[in-house]
Amino acid sequence: MQMMAEAHLIHRALALRHVLVSSFHATDWRQVRVKIANYSLTGEGKHFYGDSVDLPMRWMAPEALDRRQWSEKSDVWAFGVLMWEIWSFGRCPFGVVQSDERVGQMVIDGKRLGRPPGAPAAVYDVMQRCWAHRPMDRPSFHELRAALLELFMAVHTEEVIDR
Repeated sequence: MQMMAEAHLIHRALALRHVLVSSFHATDWRQVRVKIANYSLTGEGKHFYGDSVDLPMRWMAPEALDRRQWSEKSDVWAFGVLMWEIWSFGRCPFGVVQSDERVGQMVIDGKRLGRPPGAPAAVYDVMQRCWAHRPMDRPSFHELRAALLELFMAVHTEEVIDR
C-alpha cells in the first residue's frame, strides 16, 4: 500500500479478501510476499470522489461514507480494518450488525471496532491510529510500515508487553 500511495493511487476497497499471500516466513519479514488485488475501485489523485457503485461500507472511513471522498488516509482506515480482520481470524467487521448502512452511520457517529481477543495492545493501538476520525490524524502508509516493522522486531525480541 505504501507503493500505491507513492504512485498517488487510491485503492478504495482494501480488505483482507483482496490480500494474496505468495510466501510467508514467521520470523523473517523480508521473506513475506503479498499482493493487493481487486483494483476495480482504484482511482488516481490526492482525492477521489466516487459514484454510486456498490461500496465496501464496513471498511470505509467517515469521510468516504459521508462525502464519498477517498485519499491515502481513507485507505489507511481500511488497512486498520484489514488488521482487525487478521487478528479476529477473518471475522466480518461489525458482523453482528445486519445493515451496511447502519454500520456506516455507526462509524460516522464515532463507533470503532473493539480489540480482537489475542491482539496485543500495541497492535490494537496501531489499528486505533488508523481509525482517527480526522484523516490528518491518521498515519501515512510510510509511517505505518515503520511502526509495524518496529512491532515485529519487538515481538521477536520479546519486548512487547500486553497491557
